[in-house]
Amino acid sequence: MLNDPLADALATIKNAERVGKRECIVKPASKLIGRVLKVMQEYGYIEAFEWIDDGKGGKFKVKLKGNINNCNVIKPRHAIKKGEFEKWEAR
Repeated sequence: MLNDPLADALATIKNAERVGKRECIVKPASKLIGRVLKVMQEYGYIEAFEWIDDGKGGKFKVKLKGNINNCNVIKPRHAIKKGEFEKWEAR
């Protein structure tokens, strides 16, 4: 049972990087995971990714560069207003 798909996806990528693999499969796919992968690609942490429809939840095939040291999810993800950011950051 998956409790946090984004955390599982980032853990899969981090573990594949540590082992030295050049690609990994992240499943299940979601729009949020796709957007995070796009940001990682823009900043040069991964080479490319593609969505594969497997008839279930879908999956992403991610080509790795070897640039990731650590990547985690900040939990819990709370919606905050722009003016409250410093208060939450101090916590």
